[in-house]
Amino acid sequence: MVKNKYYYLISGFPDIQPEDTKAPFTTDEFRSHLSNHLHPDDYELLSFLFLPVDHDNLLKLLNKEDTSNLSPGKYSIEFLQEQIKEPLQLPDYLQIFIEHYQNEEEIFPDLNWKDQLTRLYYDYLNEVIQNDFLLQWFHFEQIVSNIEVAYAAKRHEIDISQAVIGDQNMIETLKKSNLKSDSYIREIPYIDKIIRLCEADNLKERETGIDRVKWDFLNDTTTFHYFTIENVLAYMLKIMMLNRWIQLNPERGKEKIEKLIEDLQSGYDIPAEYVV
Repeated sequence: MVKNKYYYLISGFPDIQPEDTKAPFTTDEFRSHLSNHLHPDDYELLSFLFLPVDHDNLLKLLNKEDTSNLSPGKYSIEFLQEQIKEPLQLPDYLQIFIEHYQNEEEIFPDLNWKDQLTRLYYDYLNEVIQNDFLLQWFHFEQIVSNIEVAYAAKRHEIDISQAVIGDQNMIETLKKSNLKSDSYIREIPYIDKIIRLCEADNLKERETGIDRVKWDFLNDTTTFHYFTIENVLAYMLKIMMLNRWIQLNPERGKEKIEKLIEDLQSGYDIPAEYVV
């Protein structure tokens, strides 16, 4: 399939590095800019990156929490409110989730509602996405997030079955005391560095290090893409990372880690920073 080329658009992207203290755009600014330049099919690929935002917004709406300061994901807050009443225009996995949530029927009983939704999301992505780069990215992100959560669970002696998002084989693999020896784990790019970072005591080193690994993964997987949607998607993901870190001061980071541990222990939602 012939890919659309975005020579002018991509050549105009400012250079960014993971250590930057200021992003050239906010995520919303960059998305708005791209909406005027991408082919509709390519913009639809971009929209998959924003579905996790919809997950957070949907859960807040279902829980009747304050939604006055929410930023939209792929869908507006108003559209989600309408769909909760009659979810006919949402992807199948969101329709299934809303129905089960409203009927208090768990889909994956070992997981909290947020993680059940994320599990449905990954299954959905594997079914509908036909872009190899996006599939590689989502698979890598899921694996890395699961390894992070598994190490946090082990550190606090919590059953990882209630935190890992994947099938039983994934859960059993991450339960092993020595992950480095597992043949499946050994195939993951940058695995030695990922495990070393997950074992680190320093929170900032651990979290910024994992994002740098993701940044390197994006660079490596777009090496042979030239002015295509893959370069745009990778740049958006980097912009999202930069903006997240710029907004995350040390105190907020500590609060989020404490909330993560609390959620692992209680079975409530894990924050979005630790679940993709």
